[in-house]
Amino acid sequence: MGQKGMCKFGNDYAVGLRWLRHLGYVQVSTNPTLAAKAYDDFPELWEDFKEQAKEHTEWLENPEEYNDEIAVEGTIVALLNNLRVFAPIAYMSDWEDGRVSYQLNPNVSDSLEGSLRDALRVHTRCRELMETWNEYLHWGFETREETGRPDVVFKVAGWAPVSLEITKELTSLGIGSNDTVVYSVPQETLLITQKLKGMATALERGIQPTQTYETNMGGRLERHLRDVLAEEVLTEALEEFDDKEEVVHDLAEELGCMDDIDDPLLSLGEKIKRVTTSSSFKKNLGFLTDDPFVDVLTEAEMFGESKEENLEAMEERENVTRKSG
Repeated sequence: MGQKGMCKFGNDYAVGLRWLRHLGYVQVSTNPTLAAKAYDDFPELWEDFKEQAKEHTEWLENPEEYNDEIAVEGTIVALLNNLRVFAPIAYMSDWEDGRVSYQLNPNVSDSLEGSLRDALRVHTRCRELMETWNEYLHWGFETREETGRPDVVFKVAGWAPVSLEITKELTSLGIGSNDTVVYSVPQETLLITQKLKGMATALERGIQPTQTYETNMGGRLERHLRDVLAEEVLTEALEEFDDKEEVVHDLAEELGCMDDIDDPLLSLGEKIKRVTTSSSFKKNLGFLTDDPFVDVLTEAEMFGESKEENLEAMEERENVTRKSG
């Protein structure tokens, strides 16, 4: 399919990239979780990181103050081999392929200044690390691109309005973006428009634009639907109990999220919503088939008298939800 130009393939993890690139894979997406996993799969990365840490004694003296800086450097160390593996693809395709996607700090995703500061810091650091590598890569070839330009694009969270400005500013500097969106045509259209404006500015400045991406995050829709369905089912099941508050508190304790509802000002509905919430950063109710949740439904005889009947009913809903993305 790739050879026929029907599509292009990307990978969500760095393992096997040297082999996959010969099969037509031209992009790799990463996030902090995957970068951390790389240290488990490739323990030798710790030695590389230690070498970088030796240059920053302040990290050891006050790691909490420099936690973001440490995380950035640790992620770059994990991704450096990816940048090197895909560098030939990037140059041979005139910056259309060979992209390594780097997720910007989610803690500053709603800040233009914070996101641009992080992106430029990472881009500069990658440029420093790739400059010597690319000089050898281009030996004997004429190239109009600057030698140290890294084959990295930045993953921008499309949920925040400021993502429009972040995307435009990055692309205007010839730096690609990978905007993550959630099944919304207006959201996609606005971000694509900003990409085009930024790329036009880059050309006016004499900068070769970099490939940009728009990524639909189907899993986010799935999580939202699971939250809504869990809330509706639990609300209906609670009608069978006299002390609804006690049931919700017991469920929260089983799920390990008492802190989320430990507020006397919260209504019962708000507590139900918090208990049934799941996200990539915090999970209370992970799946509709979680034991504590099914136990409550069984006690209410929501879908039958036995736990098996209630579990079967929730398995059916869980399977449908997983296919939504």
